[in-house]
Amino acid sequence: MLARRAYFSLKFSSRLFRSLSSKADAFDLSLDSAKWPSPLRSCSCNSLTKKNINEFVTLSGWVDSVRIMKDSVFIILRDGEGQTQTLFDCDKEVESLLKKIPMESVVCVEGNVIARPSDAINARMNTGEIEVKGKKLYLLNQAVDLPFPYHGKLPKDEVLSKYRHLTLRHPEYQNEIRFRSEFLHSLRLSLHSHHFTEVETPLLTRSSPEGAHEFYVPSALIPRGGFALSQSPQQYKQILMASGIDRYFQIARCFRNESGRKDRQLEFTQLDIEMAYITDLSEIQSTIQNLLLSTFQTAGISNPVSFRSLSYDACLSEFGSDKPDLRIPFRITSISDDLQKIRVLRFPRLAPLVSASKLKQLLKSLEEGQFQKSRVIRVGASKLVDVEKIQSQLSGLQNNELILVGVERRENEENANGYQIESLLGLLRTKLYELGQQGKIYAPFPALTDSKVPIEFLWVENFPLFEFDQQGRIKSTHHPFTSPLELISANSMRELKDPAKWTRLKSKSCDLVLNGNEVGGGSLRIHDFDLQKTILTDVLKISSPDVFHHLLNALKQGCPPHGGFAIGLDRLLSLLRGKASIRDVIAFPKSITGSDPLTSAPTAISDSQWKEVGMFLVCSIKHAKRSFFVSRLHRYHRRCAQRAQNPHSRRTPRQGLPGRWLLAALLDGYMRRLLCSLCR
Repeated sequence: MLARRAYFSLKFSSRLFRSLSSKADAFDLSLDSAKWPSPLRSCSCNSLTKKNINEFVTLSGWVDSVRIMKDSVFIILRDGEGQTQTLFDCDKEVESLLKKIPMESVVCVEGNVIARPSDAINARMNTGEIEVKGKKLYLLNQAVDLPFPYHGKLPKDEVLSKYRHLTLRHPEYQNEIRFRSEFLHSLRLSLHSHHFTEVETPLLTRSSPEGAHEFYVPSALIPRGGFALSQSPQQYKQILMASGIDRYFQIARCFRNESGRKDRQLEFTQLDIEMAYITDLSEIQSTIQNLLLSTFQTAGISNPVSFRSLSYDACLSEFGSDKPDLRIPFRITSISDDLQKIRVLRFPRLAPLVSASKLKQLLKSLEEGQFQKSRVIRVGASKLVDVEKIQSQLSGLQNNELILVGVERRENEENANGYQIESLLGLLRTKLYELGQQGKIYAPFPALTDSKVPIEFLWVENFPLFEFDQQGRIKSTHHPFTSPLELISANSMRELKDPAKWTRLKSKSCDLVLNGNEVGGGSLRIHDFDLQKTILTDVLKISSPDVFHHLLNALKQGCPPHGGFAIGLDRLLSLLRGKASIRDVIAFPKSITGSDPLTSAPTAISDSQWKEVGMFLVCSIKHAKRSFFVSRLHRYHRRCAQRAQNPHSRRTPRQGLPGRWLLAALLDGYMRRLLCSLCR
C-alpha cells in the first residue's frame, strides 16, 4: 500500500513538474533556424475568423504589444496585412523570458484558433472575434536600437525618411504602397483591354537639348563619353510608331535633374502612351478618359468623375493660370477701357483678414519669384485708376469685400506676353483663397478619398507652339516634336522669321489638370521630316540637330501620323489619396533637397572610381602641384601680386583668397584656352 502511494505521489510530482516547466518551454529564443517550423506561416494575421476555430495555424510577424495578466500573457502579432491576438500561459519564468523579446521583434507562433469570450471581442480588429491559443513561440529576429516606438506620435519627416523601413510598417504608409500596386495593376488591365502593347525603352540614352537638366552617366568603354538618363521615352515611342507598334504604353521611370518640390522628384514614374494613325486631339482625350474611368472602377474608386475643356487663352483670361483650380469659385473679370488693360479679382468677406502690409509682402514675394518688378504695377486706387469708373462696372459690391485691380498700358500688353496682369492675379487668387481657408472664412477643400466628392478633370487645349525663355530666346512650350494647330509647311515656317510671329502659333496639344495640378500632357506629333528639321534648325536654333538623327530618319522613311500622352502617376495618386506630397505615395522617395536619407546618397566619388570610367578632376590641387596647369596658375597669381605693388598700374589687381584667384584664372580667356588644351 505504501509502495502504491509512493508511486502515485511520484507520478503526480512528475506531472506537476512537466506542467510547470511547459509554460517556459513554449518559448524558444535560441534563434536556431533548424528548430523553426516550415512553412513559417500558414495564413496571415488578418485572415482568421470564426470559421477557423479549432484549426491549428502558424503565424509570423512583429510583436506589436504584450499584456501580462496573472495566469496568462497576451501577445498581439502584426504582419503587413493585420493583427491577431495570441494567448499563452504565464508564470514568473515566462515573464523573465518576455523581457528578452523587445517590441518589433519578429516571432513565429504555433497554436489553435479559439473563440474569444463575448466580453473580450474587439470590433476594431478584423480578427477580433478569435484568438490563437499558443503552443510554441519561436524568436526569429530580435529588434534592438529602435529610433522611435511604433505606437505614439511619429517623429519628424527627416527621421521617418532615414528609417523608412520602420515608417512603412505603419498602415497609413503601407496602404498607399498597396493602393499604388492595385492602381497600376488596374491600369495595365485597362490598357491591354484597349489593345495597347507594353514596351520597355532604354533608360541609358544620349543627351539631347529638348528637355530639362539631365543626369549623366560616364562610360568606361568610351573615354570622356557617357549616357544621359532618360527624361522621358518621347523619342523612342515615336520611333515605335514608325516600327509598326500602333498602340504603345509603358509604366516608365524618368529622371530630371531639377530642384525638389513637394510635387517633384528627381526620379518619377509616368504612364506613357503613343498611338499611330490619329489626326485629331480628341482621339487622345477620349482614350485617356475611357482609360481612367475603367481604371478607377477596377481600383475601387467610386467618386463621380467628369471632364471639361477650356482653351489655354480662356484659362489665363479667367483664372490667370494654365492649370487653374476650379474649386476656387472666383474669376478674373475685365473692365472696358481704351487706354488701359484693367482686370479685377474679387474676394467676398476677405478684407478684414488682409492688411495692406500683408498684401505688399505677398506681392513682393511673387515679384521675386516669377515676375520682374518693371512689369508688376502696384495699383494705388487714387492715382492710377479711376475708382468711380471701376465701381460703376462692378455689380453686387459687399461690405468687407477685397477687390484687386490690375492695370497695364495697352502698348505694353504685347511685351508682357499678353497675360502678365492675369498671371499675377492668378497667383494671388490661389494665395489669398488659402489665406481665407486658414482664417476659416472659406471652407477647406474636401478630400478625394471621400467617395462622394467629385473628381473634376480639366482639359487645357491649344497651347502656344513656342514661347520665350527668361533669356529672351525662343523655345518649345511642350517639346520640339509638337504639331502646329494650323497646317503649315516648312517653307512657310522659315518665312515667318520674326520670333514674335512664331509665339503666336498654336499647337495641337493639351494638358490634363486636376485641382490646380497638372497631372498629364500630350499632343499630336510632327510626322513630316522637312517641318521637323526646320523647327529644330531654323526656329529653335539647335546647333547640333544630328542628336535627333535617329528620329529624323524614322520620319523620313515612312512614319504614320501619331500622337501620345503621359500621366504623372506619382502626382495623380497623391491627389486621389489626399496627400500633401508625392513622397507619401512612393516607397523610397528622395528628400526635397534631392538626397536619400535612407542610404545617405549621393556620396562622394573617389579619384579611383573616376579613373575607372576614364575621367579625372582638373581642379584636384592635391596631386597636381607639379602639373603645367597649376604652375601657370601660380605664375598668374604672381603677376597679380606684382600689379598690386605697382602704384602706376592701370589694371585692377585681383586680390583675395586663393579660391578667388583660382576662379578668376579659370574665367580668364587665356587660362580657359589652356584648360581646353589640357583636356584634349
